[in-house]
Amino acid sequence: MPQTPLTELGIKVIALDVYGTVLASNGDDSVPPREGIGVFLDKCDDAGILVVGSSDVDPLKVQRDLRICYQRHPSYDLCVRRFADFFHLNDLPYKNFKHVYKTLGITNLELLVIGDDPDKDIRGATVFECFYIQNPRYIVKHAQCLIDARPEVYDDGFQNDPLAGDFDFGIIRV
Repeated sequence: MPQTPLTELGIKVIALDVYGTVLASNGDDSVPPREGIGVFLDKCDDAGILVVGSSDVDPLKVQRDLRICYQRHPSYDLCVRRFADFFHLNDLPYKNFKHVYKTLGITNLELLVIGDDPDKDIRGATVFECFYIQNPRYIVKHAQCLIDARPEVYDDGFQNDPLAGDFDFGIIRV
């Protein structure tokens, strides 16, 4: 089934979870961000769609980790200035996306949430009736073997390509 482009859905803002969605959730900054993130951000810029960070972690730490990742992996073009804003959504049991769309002066139907956590991200999007895309969690487990200590990327236990991650932002039609 063909995917409807985000612009045709009326999406004006994307609330992008950072840990587990863009960066590895265990904080391993030696691993690059998810595949396709730079191209995805370019497409959003070209379409006039704002991208904001939405994390339950303090925005200053999120920005610091994004800076470190960009310094280590500049070819992914993932730097702090690519985000229009950062929202600290540490409400429990799910993220309060109403804060995002009210602050930005849009409706819930103009917000797309992209995240990995079914409880915090997806349930929050569902409660506030926003569009959402759930991606597999991006985590890194280091091999215990001394011969090959290369990091391997897993999606909750299923091995995937060690550098590309388990989800490519390039599949999203902007």
